[in-house]
Amino acid sequence: MPNIIKEAQTGEIIFGKQGTILACSALGSCVAVIFYDKIKKIAGLAHVMLPGKSRRKNKTESFKYSDNAINELLRKMLSGGCRKKHIRAYLIGGANVLKRKNETINKLNIKAVINALKVNSIKIAGRSLGGYQRRSVWFDIENNLIKYNIGSGKRTFLCKTC
Repeated sequence: MPNIIKEAQTGEIIFGKQGTILACSALGSCVAVIFYDKIKKIAGLAHVMLPGKSRRKNKTESFKYSDNAINELLRKMLSGGCRKKHIRAYLIGGANVLKRKNETINKLNIKAVINALKVNSIKIAGRSLGGYQRRSVWFDIENNLIKYNIGSGKRTFLCKTC
């Protein structure tokens, strides 16, 4: 089956099933949140830019925020037939790419994402967070492989049999 590649831009949520690769490139302080239901072989990816919840009415704009994005990601997974107990989360990003001592947005993003997952009772199965270099991630749903790279480094497995 040919692979369809879907790439999430900032504040975007994408979904796929077998035959799809979900991707997110150049994650600086942003965090890619991947949800995967191994039973249904359905996955979603949110490109989270900011911590907390949006006050805006524009729903699409609100997905830049951790709480809004994770709630929507979960809602769509459940409406697609997934069961919460089968969903696992994988987190990539949250770097301090500007290397500023007082830079906290990356840490706030990580903390907010982890908290939103805890509130929603979603288990974290893998993570590559923090540091000073950008990351990119690819999830090959059909082959149950999550790969990422840090900076311009080689791709590393986050999960070989998700």
